[in-house]
Amino acid sequence: MKHWILIIVATFFISGCSTLQVQVDSDPEYDYSELNKFYVIHTQKDDDKNFMRSRLNKALISYFENKGYVYSQEKEADFYIIFHLDVQKRSELETNYQETSVDLSRDYYSRLAYDADGKMYMLSQPPFPRENINSVTTTRTYEYEEGRFVVEILDVKQNIVFWQSIAEDELSNESSSQEQKTAYINEILEKMFNKFPKKYN
Repeated sequence: MKHWILIIVATFFISGCSTLQVQVDSDPEYDYSELNKFYVIHTQKDDDKNFMRSRLNKALISYFENKGYVYSQEKEADFYIIFHLDVQKRSELETNYQETSVDLSRDYYSRLAYDADGKMYMLSQPPFPRENINSVTTTRTYEYEEGRFVVEILDVKQNIVFWQSIAEDELSNESSSQEQKTAYINEILEKMFNKFPKKYN
């Protein structure tokens, strides 16, 4: 039985606001030396994320070409890069607590004391403020989209999956430039495949 290595990477990206998590599962006994040509496969879905899938498709091709592999026709490929992108709507309840203090009164405190003759008497202390703490609670529903990007790499000849990477993140509703989107995708791919061996010709 082959043993598998599991690497979990959690990181923050873009102003520390991202919740990107990446998991990588690979077979350490797999021989990468015979790999040269690849083909990317993905399924279109009935949602509004197919443009994103096309962007990911191009990014994967570019990334593996930079590693020295050759993008080819499906019938000529040594390995397939198969990816799935699922986006789910999520919601969470956020509760905030805010404390306010109000000075309602001043209390006198007393303690026991003794005079010169040894007689006990009560000694009044200066007044100290007594505060009343009020807590204000507010709750709101936070709605967002969560993306799950799954990539499996299949050896065509052996018909086995020898690499799997999963990236999950909350999708931002804020508008980003094309450069920011490209940088973000490249960051994800690097974390998913930085240990995938380069091809030396």
